[in-house]
Amino acid sequence: MADAIGTWLATYSSESGRRSMESSLRSVMRAYLEVGVDENVQIAMFPWDALADWNYFKSVAIKIEKRYGKKRGAKHIIALRSLVRSLAQCGLADFSHVSETLARNKVKVSLDTAPSIEFSTSDLWRILLRCRQDPSPAKGARDLALISLGLSTGARRAELVHARLGDLNLKRRTIEFEVKGGGQRIAAIHGATIEHLEHWLTIRGDAPGPLFPALRKGGRIGETHLSDHQFWKILTQRSGEADVTPAIRPHDLRRWYVSSLLENGIDIFQVMRAVGHRRVQTTFRYDRRPQDQLLAAIDSLELPGLRDIDELEK
Repeated sequence: MADAIGTWLATYSSESGRRSMESSLRSVMRAYLEVGVDENVQIAMFPWDALADWNYFKSVAIKIEKRYGKKRGAKHIIALRSLVRSLAQCGLADFSHVSETLARNKVKVSLDTAPSIEFSTSDLWRILLRCRQDPSPAKGARDLALISLGLSTGARRAELVHARLGDLNLKRRTIEFEVKGGGQRIAAIHGATIEHLEHWLTIRGDAPGPLFPALRKGGRIGETHLSDHQFWKILTQRSGEADVTPAIRPHDLRRWYVSSLLENGIDIFQVMRAVGHRRVQTTFRYDRRPQDQLLAAIDSLELPGLRDIDELEK
């Protein structure tokens, strides 16, 4: 099973893509086993081949949707479909059963307008303030720079935690990220974030390695990068300290970035390029601007009302 999963992961050309799929499988296991997000699970120990049975697949999909919701759960179910198809190709699952299962359990991805962001910019400011006030200089400076970089670039969680010092160019105010699906993109950095990064680097030092390493006891700088889950815990902790509910999640930073640029009049194709999307439809789904703003934009069109038309007639 471990070899088959490795073969499946190898079909993804980028490291970020493989990490994303592994993360999805762990999320599936935690949902099915009904354990917490901190529970360490071993992917190869789960009977993935049993998912060839469409009833079993359906029961797992129900638990995924119950825990993560339909929109977020769809990502994990798509990963399941891909894995089961690969297991059939490896001979670990019956191909005819898999074909029937995938046909009877299709994923419906909604393209409806996304709900409004549940936090305000002032909430983000309070979170950054709590980082600045942390009694541990290293932890506070690292978290401030990390969250600020997420807000400044709209980078994905995996892009942020796996960034290395060599990817950063303070003089040009840019950082190079590995894009999901392969390739790289160069993101511009806000001037305020440059200040936060410079302050963090005075503590971190200039040794090669992860830009945001995990910290040891006493605030000592470690040698390994933060994990995706550790980043989630940082945002959960800082949200609690700032009385922001519900807690901000890593991907919320990316949604705020896209919505803020669109709200400030930046062309959607430029935003698409800035965040590394390959399709404009994907960028559109990140738009969290409230419906009232869309109505205001429509009302700005120069269309005549009844009175205006009557005046034209006169």
